[in-house]
Amino acid sequence: MPLSATGLGGGAASLFRHSGGGTKTLAEVFGVNKNSSTDVRVQNFTDYYTASTSYPNNTRWAYFPHSTNHNFFCSYIHATNDNDLGPLISFNGTSRIPGTTTNVHTLAPNSVPNWGTVSSGYTVTDMLNTDAYSGAWCSSYNYLNGNTGWFTIRFSSGLQDTLGLVLQGYSANHQSMLLRVVCNNVVKFFVPKGDIFTSAVSTSNVFRYAYYPTKAPTNVNNTNYFDGYNGNAMPASIFE
Repeated sequence: MPLSATGLGGGAASLFRHSGGGTKTLAEVFGVNKNSSTDVRVQNFTDYYTASTSYPNNTRWAYFPHSTNHNFFCSYIHATNDNDLGPLISFNGTSRIPGTTTNVHTLAPNSVPNWGTVSSGYTVTDMLNTDAYSGAWCSSYNYLNGNTGWFTIRFSSGLQDTLGLVLQGYSANHQSMLLRVVCNNVVKFFVPKGDIFTSAVSTSNVFRYAYYPTKAPTNVNNTNYFDGYNGNAMPASIFE
């Protein structure tokens, strides 16, 4: 299945300051054949690293971890082969902060074969559609809360040359800033690479974030590795 420039729509060079960093493909990171059917489990790590229509604010990464205990919703998930992305603004995420309109290549998963404990009232598989208000309502279920709130997406034609994942919350709310991702029994923490805040764009217009694998240790039950960062973008050195 080819990468699509529809919906999230191509761009390569970022037009804003970013952290740069690793360029390993997801297939390389997880040790899988890029053309073979691959399952990827995605999960919010903790509700203390979540975003809403009002934060993160001008304190950038120093805002996290917060004490709001804000929950997580996933209404959309794709992989992307574009590097150095962070927040994506406008519905369908066709613009990057600080407001430059640039298409983003995406690879859609084919199915959501299974999931862990999530809240009722929503249909998990709706994340394969484009509605901003349907999908997996993980609520307070996350990894640190009993290893719950996860879902598995399947790329029937493999991860190809993708570098990261793009997720949308409940419209511009209930987004995670720290994902725990498992594939081929390999665990990785994913965070956004690009600048996460600009005064020129309201966080209420950030509908999606792009996330990339990091080198952070994963056999932990805390966020200590990430808690000390206070810039607008994570340093390049932490990414695969």
